[in-house]
Amino acid sequence: MPGRFLAMVGVVLWRRSDDRYLVLRRPAMRDHGAGTWECVTGRLEQRESFEQAVRRESREELGLDVRIEFIVGTTHFYRGDKVPENEMVGVSFG
Repeated sequence: MPGRFLAMVGVVLWRRSDDRYLVLRRPAMRDHGAGTWECVTGRLEQRESFEQAVRRESREELGLDVRIEFIVGTTHFYRGDKVPENEMVGVSFG
């Protein structure tokens, strides 16, 4: 399916100077997980790497430039019903 997104990133933000973590609350009008707490997340755009998506999403959501320290983990999931159209892969970074 042209134009369909297949991958997402998550970013766990840690401030080394005072050992604090940042989480965000999803807006109530979101289609999935409205009102829940999460780290920075976002979809990969066409021809974008996971690392590029991390940096773009951090700038868009927080106005911050981040440094990637490590990969937290990878995942395979469905955004909604378990049908091929909702199938996703994800990588979380720290």
